[in-house]
Amino acid sequence: ISDLEAIILESYLIKSIAPLYNSAQKDDKSDVYLVIENEPLSKIKLLRSTDLNLSAFHDPKTQVYGPYQNTQIAKELQKHLRRIFGYCQNPFNPAQRACFYYHLHQCPGACTGAIDQKTYRHHLTAIRRFLSGKFVTLKKELTKDISHAAKIQDFETADKLKTTLIHLEAALFRPDLAGFFEFKEANTNALAELVNLLGHPLLITPPHRIECFDIAHLQKSSMVGGMSVFIEGQPSIDQYRHFIVN
Repeated sequence: ISDLEAIILESYLIKSIAPLYNSAQKDDKSDVYLVIENEPLSKIKLLRSTDLNLSAFHDPKTQVYGPYQNTQIAKELQKHLRRIFGYCQNPFNPAQRACFYYHLHQCPGACTGAIDQKTYRHHLTAIRRFLSGKFVTLKKELTKDISHAAKIQDFETADKLKTTLIHLEAALFRPDLAGFFEFKEANTNALAELVNLLGHPLLITPPHRIECFDIAHLQKSSMVGGMSVFIEGQPSIDQYRHFIVN
């Protein structure tokens, strides 16, 4: 499993399951979050939960991502963001002074005036999709943008977008974990449909945990039972069990 996959998978599970005793591997008393500041700066920073003030963000759902259990993990994720998409360390500064990442070709040029705020906002949308685990949507949008750029003969932009797509797909080289995120949106819809099909008065929201049991036997002897477990619509293989049935 790659570092990138582990980071996003862990963050997704912590946020969705919110385990009560989730304290292992913390390097301090508070979790770490990746945040995108309000426009026009839109800087990407690391913040401890003790320093996080949600009221300071116009839309916390699209600006605050995490939690990540230590600073090292969050910094590793930042490194992948720069490698795949690139982002500006000091966007729209009055002197139009190039930031450090611009010299490393990991900044789209929001610091030098190479792109305007509208273009940079669209660029950050891809990063938001990525941090939210919406890889299917992200790939479709990148492919669409590549086709549009090629159609209007903006081959330089098309080449840059293609490079981004290649880096993204390379980061998601493990098909099993890539699929975990790619089918996340579809599984959410399937869980909602399950609620409607069952029509049980106590089941009014999509179930967090589903346990499926099956009994097998050989001519009514040697009976065994199997249990498969799904969390938020995803198989939780480490919780699968089998039983000897008397």
